[in-house]
Amino acid sequence: MKTKKTLIIVATLLVAVLLTGCSAGPGKTVTKFFRAIDAGKIDEAIGYLSSSTVQTLGYDKWQATLAEISNRTAAQGGIDSIDILEESVNGDIAHVSIKIVMGDGTEETDSVDLIKESGDWKIRIDPWAK
Repeated sequence: MKTKKTLIIVATLLVAVLLTGCSAGPGKTVTKFFRAIDAGKIDEAIGYLSSSTVQTLGYDKWQATLAEISNRTAAQGGIDSIDILEESVNGDIAHVSIKIVMGDGTEETDSVDLIKESGDWKIRIDPWAK
């Protein structure tokens, strides 16, 4: 009887760990987004955008925009490293500050807003904001 109870507790904990491990944190999502762009995997990169972000310009416009960014990234020697400078989470909203170092040595810092959609962190971009 005690063994069965222990097995149920262990199984429950294992399921909980697996479920929480399925969703990447906001910083990991941002890193995967930029790595996908760097690798020319534009459709994968679009998958890291929130549905409202994709709707703002439309899927085709996002494909063209991210393909252009991918080409510029390649011209700079690709992405050498991505460092998470700051990550803050408040419920289903997150903010991530990053530093990207390009293969040619140039550096850029940026901040990214994210929103949780169906349990996954998605990047929220307002293309009309400055």
